[in-house]
Amino acid sequence: MNIRSKKNAPSKGSSEIQISPAGIPICPKGKEMKPNGTDRKLHRRKWRCTPDCGCSKAKFGRTFYTETSDEPRLFPKTPRDSAKW
Repeated sequence: MNIRSKKNAPSKGSSEIQISPAGIPICPKGKEMKPNGTDRKLHRRKWRCTPDCGCSKAKFGRTFYTETSDEPRLFPKTPRDSAKW
């Protein structure tokens, strides 16, 4: 979360996905993915690209998960964009 860092970090799971300094996954086409829910049991957030992005052949677009255990400071249990935060 260092704001002085301008580079995107590679994700631990998929080499095609980068993580922005704000903790938002970036698809292979360079677009930020949109939040698509939370799996509270596994402590992970679901992210999706729009189907019209074209980075995946999946019907609903590419899906990616970020887990709190991977990097608790970057992926907290409470989403930063929520009212609870």
